Amino acid sequence: MKLRCSLCGKPYEFHYIPGEHVGSFPFCSERCKMIDLGKWLDEEYCLSTPLPELNGLDENERQLLVQYLLDSGLADMVKDDDSESDATDSD
Repeated sequence: MKLRCSLCGKPYEFHYIPGEHVGSFPFCSERCKMIDLGKWLDEEYCLSTPLPELNGLDENERQLLVQYLLDSGLADMVKDDDSESDATDSD
């Protein structure tokens, strides 16, 4: 089967034999496989989930969610309405 490497795009021939190790699949080489792993470990890739709607939360639930995001190192995801208006006032 002719495939393209998921990382570099180079075409390569893939042969699947049931019961055998699939090698570097879906990459063309062990090198591309390791580069991809390094990108995951360096957090160049991430899986994201949209934030829940805050409109349906009471104040206590909203504060707990904000605190969780801050504690998790996701502070950049916390939208502070006051800081947004301050940024436009300073222009």
